[in-house]
Amino acid sequence: MKFLKQLFILGIFWAPAAFAQIPTVSIDSVTVLNDRQVSINWQVSPNTTVDGYYVYRIYQNNLGQMIFDAPITINGRNNNHLVYEDNFGQIDLPSEKSLRFWVTAFDKDVNPIAQSGFDTLAVKPHQTIFLNQTVDQCNGTVYLKWNAYSDNHNGFFNSLIAQESYEIYESQNGGAFKKINVELNNQNSYKRSGLMSGIVYRYKVIARSNDVMNIGASSTSNEKSFTGTFSVAPSYVYLYNATTAANNRTITLYWMTDTSSCRLTYSILMSEDSINFKEVARIDSQTYTRFNVKPIDNLLTERYAYYFKIVTTTACPDTIDTSNVVRVVRLKAEYVNPTTNKISWNNYEGWAAGTGFFELYRVKKDSAGIDIKDLIATVVPPTNSFTDIDLTPPGIDNATYYYMKTTEDVNDPFNIQSVSLSNRAYVYKEIKIIAPEVFTPNGLTPVFRPRVLTTNNNKFSLRVFNRWGKLVFETTDEVLGWDGKDKDSHDVCTPGAYVYVVESTDALGAIIRKSGTVALID
Repeated sequence: MKFLKQLFILGIFWAPAAFAQIPTVSIDSVTVLNDRQVSINWQVSPNTTVDGYYVYRIYQNNLGQMIFDAPITINGRNNNHLVYEDNFGQIDLPSEKSLRFWVTAFDKDVNPIAQSGFDTLAVKPHQTIFLNQTVDQCNGTVYLKWNAYSDNHNGFFNSLIAQESYEIYESQNGGAFKKINVELNNQNSYKRSGLMSGIVYRYKVIARSNDVMNIGASSTSNEKSFTGTFSVAPSYVYLYNATTAANNRTITLYWMTDTSSCRLTYSILMSEDSINFKEVARIDSQTYTRFNVKPIDNLLTERYAYYFKIVTTTACPDTIDTSNVVRVVRLKAEYVNPTTNKISWNNYEGWAAGTGFFELYRVKKDSAGIDIKDLIATVVPPTNSFTDIDLTPPGIDNATYYYMKTTEDVNDPFNIQSVSLSNRAYVYKEIKIIAPEVFTPNGLTPVFRPRVLTTNNNKFSLRVFNRWGKLVFETTDEVLGWDGKDKDSHDVCTPGAYVYVVESTDALGAIIRKSGTVALID
């Protein structure tokens, strides 16, 4: 039904006809039926000359002026009920705002038509209860708030004879509404805590009269609903594995959290000494998954037995959880003599059940370049070394390498029993130094870094000279490399040829030297 709106300027009171002495109509309740409909109930007029009622929908514009709909006519003195629905034009839904109404009685048997008076404009018209909600995603809480239902001047909520009380009703996952609070007198807000993720919650408020006339009428608000998606920190984050890739430059981390449903941010921290941790990777606001994987690249697994831990946070403050700390296995292979190599390692740290056993493998490349591996030892902690007597020649690449497979104890409470691989530890029969011929400080290969393939590499040095013999770079750190800058001016050197000298030691401690030229390209 579409109703033309007629403007009432505040202070000028419109009446369609002279008012007869018909008592003002008292509204009993205005209650929301659904997202579109409002049920209005009023007391039957005691005046037997009344032929029916006019129901007005009332607005207030931004100037504070009252605007009335053309009235809805309800014929019959005993007809005291209307289901209101605004289907056309400007639609104001009771689920979006509080709707206000007035009811007057009329007598058509006189000319002009007699009509009961309105309440004074100083008193608000009767209105629906508009319920609103604010969901606290961090604490599993919803804050419910509604307008006070106390606007009927002569009805059952008259402040002289009645006291407001409210009841909060909750439905979960489409189930029946259940009352969840004691009655709230003269209070128009409520805090509901302890909510859980994954549940669809729905709320409504019912106002009831506590009046001396014992009418016992009630009014129901609109309903509000939401699905719980609360950012509750997981009860645990377990870093259950860290394993080294065959390239000796990547360690892949595996971790799990409990079954909390929320968005999590993971900060992956690494340390070389178990004391000074730094962030090496971050996964921001990831939808919850029970199992997670993250590779960490550009590592020196031959040199360090890295430590890792994961700090997990949600979007809410003070929700931080730190995983266990794990330490990967670093394997070392030392040349003793032409038939003997000594292998040593640290224990894997961080498993819930501890280490069960170690399996040590020796690997050589055959004439086709295929890795041939042999399991040469199976030991248990605290054993952390093994002497390998090997009478067979090295592989076709003049090398033998070893790796360790570490298996968690069978008493793993998470029933995963992880397996972690160590780095590959090489033993070379003869030392070999390789170096690139060109590099581009401002391009894809920004660092000149020679590699020394040897077993007991206890010493290393790299020096770089320009064509006039000036030393432009030196280091004893085999990982550092030259970025093309002059050590004094810190500017990138002029493109051209530069002489390098690399010195290292072989398995017997003898100094091995290699020199050559490298082209610096702009």
